[in-house]
Amino acid sequence: MLSTEPARCMGFRDSYLLFQKHRRLYKLIVTEEEKFNLIEREVIPHSYKGRAIGIVTARSVYLEFGSRIVVGGKRIIDDYYEEEAKKYGFEPGQLADPDDKLPPPGVPYNKNQYVAWHGASSVYHQYAQAQPSREVFKDNIHKRKKIIVTDENWMLEHANAASQYNHEILLRRKQTAGVYEPHTGVRFYPAITQPSRAELVHVSRAIDYIEEDPSSNKKTSSPRIIIETVLETPNNAKLLGLKNVPPHIFESASQEVKEAILKQQELERQWE
Repeated sequence: MLSTEPARCMGFRDSYLLFQKHRRLYKLIVTEEEKFNLIEREVIPHSYKGRAIGIVTARSVYLEFGSRIVVGGKRIIDDYYEEEAKKYGFEPGQLADPDDKLPPPGVPYNKNQYVAWHGASSVYHQYAQAQPSREVFKDNIHKRKKIIVTDENWMLEHANAASQYNHEILLRRKQTAGVYEPHTGVRFYPAITQPSRAELVHVSRAIDYIEEDPSSNKKTSSPRIIIETVLETPNNAKLLGLKNVPPHIFESASQEVKEAILKQQELERQWE
């Protein structure tokens, strides 16, 4: 198949976008000899002699799109992966593309509506208005930097985008007391808000606790163990990061500065 035809049939402006979104498809570029053979057979117009002609196997297109690429295709009946279509809740015989205008009985189907030199551009615009792509919504919500993605740099750009997303998540976690992470369903809290150590202080063996006995209306004295939890948090404004100052700094520092650094290091080590 000429790659432009299934691309326009599925609502893509050109085959480049088709292969960017569906990477299981493999495009071949015909040789000059093959191109002129197609021109001589009137498969493509003579005006295409200076262009690169891409082709893709019909089988791979059918595997990728199933009933959506078939004329009057019906779900499950015309799908290659029938069980997968059933999991999506499609009913057997349901039209894959209800907007596809099928001709009445006895009238041939207009296959040229997806061919570029027969006015396929108007068909594409019709699909584009009815079903805007996911990228349109993303660009409206968040203005993205325009980067041309190619077969050579797509993996690098994907890694950069993932790294930037992780960086933004980290910043939000630091700025708030807790961030709900939709990918894991867990609420994350900054490490500085969580306890790093616990200390148990023994105040006394027992404390006489006076309580009333409801049955006798008398007060009795009995020992009880009372545990009180006290939380202490560091003053982040005073944690200056001087805990790991190298020793050679003290060689050129005055005694006053040296004592101040040692005092600060002792304060920061309390919150390790």
